[in-house]
Amino acid sequence: MRIVSQAAQVVLFVLGLFSGYLRVIAPISDDTLRIVPGSIASFSALILLLLCWLIARFLPNFLRLAFWLILAVAASGVAVWRINLYPELHAQGTVEVPGYHLELVRRVKGATLTAKAEAYIRHQPTRPSDQDLIRDLGGISEVWTEKSINDQWLRLTREYVLFVVSTILALAFLAEAFKPRGR
Repeated sequence: MRIVSQAAQVVLFVLGLFSGYLRVIAPISDDTLRIVPGSIASFSALILLLLCWLIARFLPNFLRLAFWLILAVAASGVAVWRINLYPELHAQGTVEVPGYHLELVRRVKGATLTAKAEAYIRHQPTRPSDQDLIRDLGGISEVWTEKSINDQWLRLTREYVLFVVSTILALAFLAEAFKPRGR
């Protein structure tokens, strides 16, 4: 039970550190739903962390440190890769639009234009920006197909969950690898 308690503390601590940042970059428009992918990622990280602790318990003492170091290096590499990849994917898969109080908010955009948007673009001398298309055509759903918006949302959510899981695991594995060991 001590392992479960420690794992829960690590996950909650890491979430506390990143919760404000994670909420802002979540690929969900509704503020009440932003916590869902983060929760999925946290519980996934907790399960993987517990599984690794279970495996480590059955390793001989001389292999435990190597086990945690290998996991820490691998998870850190994946985390650094994800940390560098996700902001670019988020910027490409979303668009800034005016929100409720005229502040700009990011919304998920699609990849496939509607027939209405394609026809509108054909009649323009230069390709309008995404914001201009949304304003002129009446909304995001008028510019991109619903399927492409949903596909992009699923892609961003998947990448977001992988980003959060890899970051939490990297921190947890590094903490475990550098934990003082009794001799």
